Amino acid sequence: MVENTAGCNYSCIGCANAEMLNTRKKLSMSPEDMGKVARIIHDHKIGHVDFFKLGEPFLSKNILEEMTILKELNPELDIITSTNGVFLDNEKKMEAALMFDTVYFAISGATQASLERYQAGGDFARAFGAMKRLVQLRKVRGLKKPWIFWRLLVFNWNDSRQETRLAINLAREAQVDMLQFVGAVNPLYGLSWRFYTSSFWRELGPRQGMTRMVHANGLTKINL
Repeated sequence: MVENTAGCNYSCIGCANAEMLNTRKKLSMSPEDMGKVARIIHDHKIGHVDFFKLGEPFLSKNILEEMTILKELNPELDIITSTNGVFLDNEKKMEAALMFDTVYFAISGATQASLERYQAGGDFARAFGAMKRLVQLRKVRGLKKPWIFWRLLVFNWNDSRQETRLAINLAREAQVDMLQFVGAVNPLYGLSWRFYTSSFWRELGPRQGMTRMVHANGLTKINL
């Protein structure tokens, strides 16, 4: 796991980001720090890296440089990241995003109202727009990667058939590779029993633990 920055523009319920900041000597890694990390990865023949933890990776203004440093020394390294999407907002950051193998967009709702109940400070339009633009840019470039997944935490306030249908239609519009519904357990008062027991949720396919995954080809077939 590589954490390029501990900063985040969201204040999600139950997130330990504030407590984590007290354990960091500085907010973000420098290019020199990333160079050291790249050499460690190379020397230890590490094949996979999660490029995120509790911070927002694209909050870093240097993310393109950071990814370039990692990839120059480790061209075959498989790198996954997770982003809320809001700061994926300029050409350099889009170029950085294209260097990943997989990008998860953590957008926990299909509307602004449902998203901000958990992701305080969130902006659905900006996040969804960034996800959609990245898919389009990948298509224009003729690239197979990154895989682009929408990860949506399911709570009892966004688990209705209506909002689930909306999320599926939006995922179709964005042409993501997968819409991943994940049953949330924090906060406990937001637990969705419908996600686990409702017949219309089961229509989406089998649940794997706390996750129901709808791949791109499945998105075109679902009619809730």
